Amino acid sequence: MEVRLPSRIALILPAVVFGTACLFAPGAAEAACDDRSIAASAVRDRQDAEAFLRCAHEFIQDVGVDAAYEAFHNDPRWHSGSTYVFALEAIPDSTRSRSLMFPPNPAREDTEPGMLTDRTDEFGGDSHAEAVRIIEDFGGGWWHYAFTNPVTGAVQPKASYILPVDWNGTPAFIASGVYRRDFPGACNIEEVNAARLESDPSGERLEEFVRCAAQEVESRGSFAMSALQHDERWSSDSVYVFGMDPMGNQVFTGSKVRVRGASLPEWEPRGTPADEFQGRDIAAVADTVGESYLYYRAMNPGTGRKDRKVTFLKRVAPLGNPVLVGAGYYVEDNARATVQVRLPNGAIIDAELAITAQELAKGMKFRTVLAADRGMLFVFGAPAKSGFWMYECQIPLDIIWMDGERRIVEIVHSAPPCTSSNPSGCPVYGGTTESVYVLELAGGEAKGQALRLGDRLDF
Repeated sequence: MEVRLPSRIALILPAVVFGTACLFAPGAAEAACDDRSIAASAVRDRQDAEAFLRCAHEFIQDVGVDAAYEAFHNDPRWHSGSTYVFALEAIPDSTRSRSLMFPPNPAREDTEPGMLTDRTDEFGGDSHAEAVRIIEDFGGGWWHYAFTNPVTGAVQPKASYILPVDWNGTPAFIASGVYRRDFPGACNIEEVNAARLESDPSGERLEEFVRCAAQEVESRGSFAMSALQHDERWSSDSVYVFGMDPMGNQVFTGSKVRVRGASLPEWEPRGTPADEFQGRDIAAVADTVGESYLYYRAMNPGTGRKDRKVTFLKRVAPLGNPVLVGAGYYVEDNARATVQVRLPNGAIIDAELAITAQELAKGMKFRTVLAADRGMLFVFGAPAKSGFWMYECQIPLDIIWMDGERRIVEIVHSAPPCTSSNPSGCPVYGGTTESVYVLELAGGEAKGQALRLGDRLDF
């Protein structure tokens, strides 16, 4: 015996269709469901997904099921990547319910009842029956489950908004939702990690990264902090997780930069000359709002200088103790000029130029990483015996001195960082022969590139 939905669903439908404005563009006050406001590619969160689905519901009422079916499959406004509209027959028993529309794989549509489409998951029971109950009792709402993301091929938690619809005489419901990599249980290391954020920075990736780190703190409390500081998933060169208390005091940081053995604060204290926020208590803002973006300059471990940084903070309270978990990515100013240095074996080094007195004095201080094909070229202008020291340097460096003809006159291999907090306790390397240029490379590269005294470098 076939089970049909009660006729009262039809009475709920008009209120669902016309009772709420179709808000889609994030930040907009109200927008009609027209060509300009509909974009599947712009759906990022649940608010977007609900507005998108309401527009889809209105579209069906305007053009009919058949025309809407074609658009939902073929028009990129309605189907982009993991965002799509699907439809299921509204029968509580999923073994008797048909899939009416599934744009990622039309072969699964209108086949034998029981073809499982967006309704089975790992949480037990029949999630399809839950969706029908939401339609019956509430006329629509949020349906939470797990399903295979057609873009990644991975089973991920999904939140879909659902509304009832008459599918050419068949009681049905349409739905659309978001797969999120930062839902609990969906923060998998292959997709959410510091290296990926660093290589492809964006607001979306940053929020995912911070929310997943915040879940670690929420679930493990202080036990999570060691991993967040040292695990390579949470720290990669210039991207790292840090934690603040609501008063702005730094609780932990994954930054590898240390000055006299102490980590640098993420931003300068209020009231100091270096306070970029002009006295505003931005920690209190993030604590009150729960989430917050910040824009400031901070020491970039990848460049050794203060670069512009975009940071996202999220408030969590493990065991009742509030913590602001944050991370960010740097927007490099690229103010320092560079030059290509060709080695005798043909290898190319992209070297930053150190020419001014300030640049010469700072050198590679505070860098925590230096790629094999990167370096720094010091230009002194006149022959001199120039010794180098490793005070406040964080990584071993090869130091290569050259004369005015750009021939190597001296090499120091893998000069180690100086661990002394006293500048006078740091040894001076080289400078026994007059030179005009000095090239610094990552420790071990001079031997790796087979550089020898007398070799000529081109730049």
